[in-house]
Amino acid sequence: MKRLSCIALFAACLAAPVARAQLEVSNVRAKQIVGTTTVEILYDLASPVPAQTTVSLVVKNDGIVVPSPSVTGHIGADVPAGTDGHIRGTA
Repeated sequence: MKRLSCIALFAACLAAPVARAQLEVSNVRAKQIVGTTTVEILYDLASPVPAQTTVSLVVKNDGIVVPSPSVTGHIGADVPAGTDGHIRGTA
């Protein structure tokens, strides 16, 4: 299995510019599910107003962007704010 040196999570708010400036992603953590090639990423997403938020994933290996695996969970368009948003994919 290829070891990835960096996993970056980005969120972009598609609502009003004021809400976009106040959007916050925090508490990002990743772990491999024992005995599998599945990686789970958990994160908290805070927004002061209800907003349509798009979450995307960028995977890097030694600073070089590599193709992201097929992922499921709290990713893509219309992700709600909250704690422990999760993304799962195969490494």
